[in-house]
Amino acid sequence: DLAVRERLAAFADAEDLARLSLSDGDGPLEPIAARRPVTPDFGRAVIALPAGGFLQPSQAGEAVLRHAILARLGDARRIVELFAGAGTFTLALADRAPVLAIDDDAAMIAALATGAGRTGLGGRVTTAVRDLAARPLLASELNAFDTAVLDPPRAGALAQVREIAAASTVRRVVMVSCNPATFARDARVLVDGGFKQAPVQPIDQFPFSHHLECVGAFHRDGG
Repeated sequence: DLAVRERLAAFADAEDLARLSLSDGDGPLEPIAARRPVTPDFGRAVIALPAGGFLQPSQAGEAVLRHAILARLGDARRIVELFAGAGTFTLALADRAPVLAIDDDAAMIAALATGAGRTGLGGRVTTAVRDLAARPLLASELNAFDTAVLDPPRAGALAQVREIAAASTVRRVVMVSCNPATFARDARVLVDGGFKQAPVQPIDQFPFSHHLECVGAFHRDGG
């Protein structure tokens, strides 16, 4: 009710919060207080993160993930980034090769496109909004790329990796996962599709919990 909202707004002011939003778990986020923009630094660009936008749980973990991804890119020339969010890894990828970044959250993709433009990477980063779980990028569409980078939600990316395995030009895949079980399931699809799996790097960035992040690379002939 109004009294609760007023107390939350007062709390945001007292604790110097940049932004405080409210959700009942089903409906859209309701902004309670927006005192200044939320602007995480994703390497060479500052992104104005929309309400509900996704971030890695720690800056240190994010830096390790970014380094691990870049170290596994090889000589990538055309990159498609799936489940890109607001661009945690996109702009670093764009330093290496042109990137098509895709996510189902229109607000995050818009923030990414704006940030890339302000950084001077607008010509190397293109974006698209698409629900990759319901409508994965098809093998015929993936054939415009030689490298795929994906950081799916805990449910994994089964439908999408099936299309990646069927794409003839994709020679290298770098996959980030916060769920080792779905990572293993999706990795099996890639291996059955002709990819070889390199050693997996675990990253413990969820303090005081059993959760674990991991990064894996897959390649096939020419990758």
